[in-house]
Amino acid sequence: MSVVEDARIAASIGVRDQGVTAMHDATECGLWGGLVEVAQASRVGMRIERDAVPIHPDALKICELFGIDPYSSISEGTLVLTCRPHRVEALLEALRSAGITAAIIGEVVPPRGGDHPPGRGGTSAAGSTREPIRSGTLSPRRWPRSVPRGLPQSALF
Repeated sequence: MSVVEDARIAASIGVRDQGVTAMHDATECGLWGGLVEVAQASRVGMRIERDAVPIHPDALKICELFGIDPYSSISEGTLVLTCRPHRVEALLEALRSAGITAAIIGEVVPPRGGDHPPGRGGTSAAGSTREPIRSGTLSPRRWPRSVPRGLPQSALF
């Protein structure tokens, strides 16, 4: 599974001030980890609505059957991206027209201060520029599900 087509379509609506501001393949760390990585690299915070994350029903059933946490499982083929608000509808339409499931799952927010940087001076998806990622800061109850996919999907915030 690849995010190349998803990324190509996303870039076609515009980049930087004209649309997409970040794109990341969420394969290795799942969607939850992908969000953390985007927030760290972008030095921003994020507010995510877990229930807004599209999950294929078959993927959810498999995760439940094997006791896999779908919020943090590997999410091959899932593209996490951020987009300027004025281009979100055009982006959703372009992805959906190509048969790619896409949803707004949250928003980028300013980072919060703390006293210890997580990694290379970035931010946690909880929004702290200096606070380490701890349980409670990023817990499965508060963060979106990774999507072991059978269908292409993209997550927007």
